[in-house]
Amino acid sequence: MDIQAIFDNKNRNEVDLHRCIIEALENQGYETYDFHDAGAAWEDGIDVLSKNKDDYLAFAVKLYPQKKDIKQLVRLAKVEFNKKIFVYMFSPTRDFHKEMLKHKNVEFWEFKKVDDFLRKNKSLIYSRYLLLNTDLMKNIFKIIECLDSSKNTKASILEINDLDNFFLLKDKTVMFRGATVALNAYYSHEIKNIYDESNSPFYEKLDNLFQYLDLLNRYIVTDLQEAYNKIKNKNPGLLSSFWERVRDRSNWCQICQALESGKNKKEDIERWMFGYREYSAYNFLVAFVKNLEDLAENLEFGIDSVWEKRKFKTKH
Repeated sequence: MDIQAIFDNKNRNEVDLHRCIIEALENQGYETYDFHDAGAAWEDGIDVLSKNKDDYLAFAVKLYPQKKDIKQLVRLAKVEFNKKIFVYMFSPTRDFHKEMLKHKNVEFWEFKKVDDFLRKNKSLIYSRYLLLNTDLMKNIFKIIECLDSSKNTKASILEINDLDNFFLLKDKTVMFRGATVALNAYYSHEIKNIYDESNSPFYEKLDNLFQYLDLLNRYIVTDLQEAYNKIKNKNPGLLSSFWERVRDRSNWCQICQALESGKNKKEDIERWMFGYREYSAYNFLVAFVKNLEDLAENLEFGIDSVWEKRKFKTKH
């Protein structure tokens, strides 16, 4: 997985990375203070300060350290705390790297070490970012975009190819739902039977989930997204009919509202996918897989509803 692609200032920025680090520290029992919003005059080179009894950790965070960031590094090196850590996601410029070599009292965490720290300390914010960055979720968003862009279009007279495309879509949807039902059953059972977290670390369960999602995407969801795209390009009115039938379905209500609002569509859909509650780490995984199953169920419901509604008369 391309960890760096998550924090590229297009998808997520330094503030998002602060949130992940703070959550991971608090999971370790640290009190945390985010000085970033106060500006350089207040932070004194520190973006995040954490305290646990007499243990103080000072963090400076930059996605892409450059020459202009040397001043912050120098200030960080001068503060008197137990540990000073400079976090970055992309390779620093030559000038900044030369300065790094001068400060032996500062730890430098590049993206691999940050990734390891956030996973092992159960940052659910980071886990959410990772899941959203999977190819499976990207394809699911493409499917939703197909439905959104096909709203209010009229179906043309159906041809034999339209029926072929529709039955292909139905077939792939059934496969998707079956796979998510099995995945949900497996994960629910696995999580419920964890009695000793030391024998089943959260990050291992998360990595296992990524493997399953990769297989699900590779063998089913990629084809499903392509099936949606075929219909959108050939006869988008079929997807418009899908939209009309499925919009009142309870599990799709939030998605429909987000797509129709015209504001923060992707953010609202992401929130729906991960639920609105606060979860423990393991239950977070179960909730995500359950919502994935709900999504697949409602995709199948929509396809079946279209079939019931339309009169499939074709050209002769």
